[in-house]
Amino acid sequence: MQHPHAGKHSDRKLQGGVRPGSSLPDDPWTPTDDNTEHHHVHDFPPETPAPVELDGGDPRHDQRSGPVRQAEPRGADRARHCGRHRVRACRPGVAAVRALPAHECAWRRIEDGTPPGRLWRGHRHFGCCAGSGGRQVSASFGGGPLRIITADERLREARGIKGVLTGTSGIGKTTQLLTLDPQRTLFLNLEAGELAVQGWPGDEIRIRDWEVARDLAAWIGGANPAMRDDQSYGPGHFARVCAAFGPASQLDKYDTVFVDSISVASRICLQWCKGQSQAQSDRTGKPDLRATYGLLGQEMIGWLTHLQHTPAKNIWLVGLLDRKLDDFGKPFFSMQIEGSKTGLELPGIVDEVVTLTELRPEKGDPFRAFICTTINDFGLPAKDRSGRLSMIEPAHLGRLMAKIRGPRPEGAARLNFDLPADATAPNPPTTKGA
Repeated sequence: MQHPHAGKHSDRKLQGGVRPGSSLPDDPWTPTDDNTEHHHVHDFPPETPAPVELDGGDPRHDQRSGPVRQAEPRGADRARHCGRHRVRACRPGVAAVRALPAHECAWRRIEDGTPPGRLWRGHRHFGCCAGSGGRQVSASFGGGPLRIITADERLREARGIKGVLTGTSGIGKTTQLLTLDPQRTLFLNLEAGELAVQGWPGDEIRIRDWEVARDLAAWIGGANPAMRDDQSYGPGHFARVCAAFGPASQLDKYDTVFVDSISVASRICLQWCKGQSQAQSDRTGKPDLRATYGLLGQEMIGWLTHLQHTPAKNIWLVGLLDRKLDDFGKPFFSMQIEGSKTGLELPGIVDEVVTLTELRPEKGDPFRAFICTTINDFGLPAKDRSGRLSMIEPAHLGRLMAKIRGPRPEGAARLNFDLPADATAPNPPTTKGA
């Protein structure tokens, strides 16, 4: 059977043992002078439209005719050859191939740098489809080689402390700003509660809407390479924020960012979410509370996660603590944050959770203190990743950070994996295993 495009084929002999545009030696898919074949060079017919790049990177094409949208290759404009077809990158970033008739075609490599075992199939699902019925195959790592950080490099890194400071209303959470260096601290004021620190001589930014809060997080934390340009905290978002606020180097003089408070931030975010199209019902167009709170959780977790990844800065998030009763009348504590998702996931995001509370000893006057460890005698939310804090610490945030950065016993000397001699289960199980 004659090839459908026989009139557009020309016989060509490939010279040398290296693929055009490649420094790799001979491989089973590259002909040489010793193994000369006739190769069909497929040109685009005049009526064939130029390949287009689809949004989202989905390879959508007709499996019988028309252009095929390829995976974005790494490298310069170059040609690729197999036993019967020629593939040519029309421009850097997109390799264009017309969908060919269904005939035999060997598995082959498309581009240099393809990891071992990642082969691409020809004709209908050529390139990114790889015989997957049009589904996109995940791309390999881009950029340079994987870098392993040595122990010495990791120990020399300056790591910021990311923590949550919580407590009941009026206990003195905002006042902890007075214990920080005013020349090295930036105060993000969402709560308008600066009356408690009106004599504090540091810098302040006032936030009244969610878009400004999100832009400030991008400005402080930098661009997230995992996000696209059109997504929040991506390179495009960071570039727009720097164009509006100025270069991010203005923040280099600050070591600590004090956010007061996350409780108000969740309310501002909820108000913003109510006005988004995702919060409307597709059928009726009315507000959908489930979609609204789902969007709230996504926005708040994205905001907190981006601040958590801010390099070399301390981020402290102030939040209000509520005392509640469960169904059995037992008291428990939870942070006052709109929606349930943020409050549940917040302790797993940050490094430290510190509760400022009042302790009343049997003898003596009551005093305020920080509860810093998960296992404590008060049932208060707390967490310490540093391993340097005691269950009760003085209510001074500046000294607490100094202790977190201080020395600690190395290795297993600071850990105790043994049970006490009189350790027994407080509530023995009532069921036995099979």
